[in-house]
Amino acid sequence: MWEKWKNRAALGIIVAAMAIPATLADMTPSIDSQTVMFYYKNIDAAAEFYGKTLGLPVTLDSEWVKIFQVSETSSVGVVTEGEGAYHKARPSNAVMLSIVTGEVDAWYERLKSAKNIIFIKDIYNSDSVAIRAFLVEDPGGYTVEFFQWLSNDQESP
Repeated sequence: MWEKWKNRAALGIIVAAMAIPATLADMTPSIDSQTVMFYYKNIDAAAEFYGKTLGLPVTLDSEWVKIFQVSETSSVGVVTEGEGAYHKARPSNAVMLSIVTGEVDAWYERLKSAKNIIFIKDIYNSDSVAIRAFLVEDPGGYTVEFFQWLSNDQESP
């Protein structure tokens, strides 16, 4: 008798599981890449910062918007505020672009030798998260963080 109930119970679980809709995560469409857009009154200084100072390749170059490739699937765009722009430049920006790199010390040295770079925070190892990082300010006041992940047992260089 137990065998009969056991098989019915198993069949009931299978039927119930088939009736449950897929989770939201199962239905999430794919994402091909990510671009963050920063707004400026004039994008010339920002374009020089991302293109020449950081050396990021430009993938879109128009008069009012330029997009620079950060990695294979991520970019930063600089946009001139005005007609057709979604936002206006602000004197204070609560947005940070974080660039993950295995060469944070090399980036730090490169930017230390560059002209007109404003360092918000010099290179450091975080006490709360296993990263080594530094922060600079771009020409529009946006914070740009460069960091690398550290293993928990790694000591500061």
